[in-house]
Amino acid sequence: MQILRIKLKKPIANLYRKETVLILILSDNRLLLATKKSYPPNLFRFLGGGVEQGEEPREAAERELKEELSLDPKAEVKLRLLDSIKIIAETDDGVFEHIITGFLYNLNGLIGAYDKEELSELRWIELKKIRNYFRSIARIRGKFENEKIIFYWEDFVKLYTSVQEIFIDCYKK
Repeated sequence: MQILRIKLKKPIANLYRKETVLILILSDNRLLLATKKSYPPNLFRFLGGGVEQGEEPREAAERELKEELSLDPKAEVKLRLLDSIKIIAETDDGVFEHIITGFLYNLNGLIGAYDKEELSELRWIELKKIRNYFRSIARIRGKFENEKIIFYWEDFVKLYTSVQEIFIDCYKK
């Protein structure tokens, strides 16, 4: 398990969960990224979600693939553990610890239907261009606010860019 220490203004929503998963979906040297309706324009990230109580990270990754992309990772042995990252986030509201476990899913074929309630758009980016994409979103600013939480998009981008780059490095090893 790797450790990522990071300073953020406010805790982003996922830091309130104990653990989440991120899934690198790879096909023809391209990675699949997704965005949600609540995200700013051009902010895409790897798919993933929370690990529910009593669930193992692999089970959460399998569930997310099935829910969001209608893929059945159990049908084929394509889901590979990359690593786990323990995040220690110092914020104005205190220190938060969170674990993100990364998986690689090799996709042979096309994505059919996807959950349009959860995801608003999917985008493929060539593996060799992914770091340029991460640099391009570093300028995203603004605040997310709802009845439960307030956080800053630059914190979200900073955290997820760092985590996603670590998982890409794990994949390349």
